Amino acid sequence: MTVLLAVGDDYWGARAEAIAASYSHVCVAVDRSGGLGRALRLVARGSIPLPAAISMFAAAHSLPSSRPNTSQSFTSNPDLRDLAASKRASLIVLFRAGLIISGTTLDGYKVTNVHCADINGFGGLASIWRALKAGAVKQCATLHEVTNRIDEGNVLDTEPYLLDRTSSYAKNEYAAYQAGLRLLDRTLALTKSEQ
Repeated sequence: MTVLLAVGDDYWGARAEAIAASYSHVCVAVDRSGGLGRALRLVARGSIPLPAAISMFAAAHSLPSSRPNTSQSFTSNPDLRDLAASKRASLIVLFRAGLIISGTTLDGYKVTNVHCADINGFGGLASIWRALKAGAVKQCATLHEVTNRIDEGNVLDTEPYLLDRTSSYAKNEYAAYQAGLRLLDRTLALTKSEQ
């Protein structure tokens, strides 16, 4: 089974790519569908509260500036499907990829997502920030099936971690994404055994 791992174009995407390098059956591609313009529109619409956006921006800029090295990328669902077809992938795994997956993509491929918070209560955007605000310190990164509703598919696996309300947002986000990377590594290892 070939797996297409779709990652964000940032430090965490580079970390996910480094994990994928251990698995010969995994191809990595960068999601280039978003960007600063999309982020600003999400804040303007209220999809991401301004304090959350500021915290997330500061956390991102506290990390090393490394990015994934792969030359493979996509900007849309048709691009993603073409790339998956060219790699003969039967599974697409998302890690910090912001593209909303279309029904057409879901009809052709099994798609899973590593969400770095518990989707039961903290699916969607600004999830770590919202969990901290709610005092929900017992968290878990969640591997789930992608459906036509954001972060609502069947949960396939989880990786527990704790948030610390006395620490900065950046430190908590770091803990969440470390848990997500552990879950990603385990997920890719399991797909290798299914070959």
